[in-house]
Amino acid sequence: GTVAGIPLGMAYGRSVMAEEEKKRTGLATLSKDSKEVIAATERSGAVLAAKALAYATLLCGVFGAGMAYAVHKYYDVNSLEEFGQKMKVVIPEKRKSIEARLEPALNTISYTASETLPGMFHSARARFSESGLGQFIRRRFEAATENRLNRTSMHDSKESGKS
Repeated sequence: GTVAGIPLGMAYGRSVMAEEEKKRTGLATLSKDSKEVIAATERSGAVLAAKALAYATLLCGVFGAGMAYAVHKYYDVNSLEEFGQKMKVVIPEKRKSIEARLEPALNTISYTASETLPGMFHSARARFSESGLGQFIRRRFEAATENRLNRTSMHDSKESGKS
């Protein structure tokens, strides 16, 4: 559905746009010969688009098959099950070596972040608290908390009066 729908939708859109362009520029009043030239040009555009799609599909298929063949030869596997078993051995080995190489850089980044970010967040929080919006939010929060406490204390006093 999608494979056929996209080109058909594009072709329909192109024809509608071409008709609108003809009306706008006055090409609708051209002679029969001129219209045939324009139609031939549009057909050649569609042919070029179809060729481009075919070549792209062919390239993807060739490169996909080439990658499958390369993996088959490099890892000496003949099925997906063998490939899965091979990856269960290869990936943990590679991960350990990659982690060992990256550890110094990651430690530096972690130290820098733990030293820098808290100060940045604290200063940003302080600036926000001092801003008009921050003060408005604080007042609203305090009023809501006070109302909640008043309702709770009134509810508790009513409960104790019933006992």
